[in-house]
Amino acid sequence: MNCVNIFSPRYLVYNTSVVLFVFGVILIGMGVHCQMMPEKPVPIAQGAIVLGFIACLTAVVGALASKLGQVWLIILNGIIIMCLFGAAVALGVIGLTTTSEYSIKSFLRTFYATKDKSKFEPYVHKFHNYYECCGYDGPFGKDVLREDEVFLEKGNKKLEAQKVTVIIPECCKEAVPVCTILDAYAHSCFNKMTNKQRDWSKILGVILIFTAFNIGIVLYTYVHRISIS
Repeated sequence: MNCVNIFSPRYLVYNTSVVLFVFGVILIGMGVHCQMMPEKPVPIAQGAIVLGFIACLTAVVGALASKLGQVWLIILNGIIIMCLFGAAVALGVIGLTTTSEYSIKSFLRTFYATKDKSKFEPYVHKFHNYYECCGYDGPFGKDVLREDEVFLEKGNKKLEAQKVTVIIPECCKEAVPVCTILDAYAHSCFNKMTNKQRDWSKILGVILIFTAFNIGIVLYTYVHRISIS
């Protein structure tokens, strides 16, 4: 019975390429999730998606080249993977060390200053529900304030006047006749959005660094495979 040595240079290239393909799929999936965040995706999401596709493609080409014994194709693929390694490290470091506070602040200021209701209302409710937030500064901010209104509330024995601060209805999770501060999401969109984007940026950064590490292993197996050919 013939035994296959999975640690031979040929099969090492194949096996590490499979792992790289898996990391590429993970990058694509996570990148798409971050790209689909309402209104403002994570900055490195598009780069992660592109790198994921390239990683999958080079992994397939590398595995086929090793199986077919095409050294020239392994060399060409190795050059592409070297560039991919640099891009993955760069994006990973960006994801782990940088924040988007300034761009988020600018986006939210512009978003809540929109006067055209046809552009604002269809998106703001989805935006608030996703981040579970209300306004730039929370439900007490001027950007979500409508007006102070007086309502007559019927008690057990008599009508009682009650002054209520009314805010935009999109700040309330449930559909209510009047959205008040007590019914609204308690957190500001700036804090919630900044925290969520920072968390996902770091997650993508970690995956990119692990992908770069795997690319380094693939490059080593390429060099070893070429050296014995």
